[in-house]
Amino acid sequence: MILEKINFMSSTMTVRCGEEPYLNALGMVTGVILLSVESGFDSLNMIKSEKCDDSVRPVLDLIMSNNPFVSIVEPDENKPDLSDNRRICEHPSISVIREGYGRRYRIRARATFEGTALASRAAGIITGIFGFPGFMSFGTRFASYELLMNIFEHGSGPGENGWVDIILEKREGSIFMTIIDDGPMFDPIIDSNFDLTKYLGSGANRGLGLIMLKNMNQKMTYTRVDGLNTTVIESMAAIDISEGKENGMAGFRIDERSPGTDGMSEIMLEGELDAKGALRLEELMNDLIGRKIHRVVLNFRDVSFISSAGVGMLLGLVSSLRREGGEVYIAELTSGVESIFKLLNLDDYFKVITEQSGKL
Repeated sequence: MILEKINFMSSTMTVRCGEEPYLNALGMVTGVILLSVESGFDSLNMIKSEKCDDSVRPVLDLIMSNNPFVSIVEPDENKPDLSDNRRICEHPSISVIREGYGRRYRIRARATFEGTALASRAAGIITGIFGFPGFMSFGTRFASYELLMNIFEHGSGPGENGWVDIILEKREGSIFMTIIDDGPMFDPIIDSNFDLTKYLGSGANRGLGLIMLKNMNQKMTYTRVDGLNTTVIESMAAIDISEGKENGMAGFRIDERSPGTDGMSEIMLEGELDAKGALRLEELMNDLIGRKIHRVVLNFRDVSFISSAGVGMLLGLVSSLRREGGEVYIAELTSGVESIFKLLNLDDYFKVITEQSGKL
């Protein structure tokens, strides 16, 4: 598969089919569909390659007959030179350039919250297009999000005129991600063990995501030359994390169900529990505490991504309610969020409701 176009404005993604045999094509086609849905797109265009194996036809026919989300597009008469560099995404906050047969992609993003959100979303999409499994797509997206958020939040902030480059390359079974920015010096390499007790007592508002990155990645290096920060993640570890979706434009939604007679309230969450989502959820939790509701169920059924800010907010919330004699219960975890909890050994710290443990 080759990524032809990402349009965040119209929420449409376009890919070109390659020369995969039937079984590989089946995996690639269904994988790209799932990737586009999980990445928050409304439609997917698939361009048939002239060299596409005939065995792909039944796959495409099956997809078309059961999925109106996908449109099969005939190739252009003017054959594109896939070896040329091509801009495949134009947006006020980011641009994406495909280089050399889709083996390398360059994302240039503004050092803003929107630029961070869209660039990390694009990084996850590109990893999936490379053919890597879902946990690597999620891992790449998470890594780029956390590193860019630290660049965005650190120092005086480059603002609208600042920029960040993300270079993604596929090399055999690994993906290499290089992040370059011209902001203040900042070394993201953390060489310490995560201590939950110390973290909860420190009042820290950053650092958790970098510790999570260290756990997720095999190797991360940092250099600063000629005023440029360069961070390289050389390969992603094989952790069982499913791809997340990010739709920054849609935002984070909260639906509070009426509290019961026992003073418990269930909160339905939907979207991305990132920095903005964490602030919204924190506001709601403060309101619940003010109303003497100390037992809360957070339903994560529609949350496929959580950043370090979201994890930090949950840790603070659980600590606050437990001091009041209450508790936070987490229900219907998605695999991506559950894997983040496991990275920090927090799956036992949180009270998670599962089918095995039963309902409250």
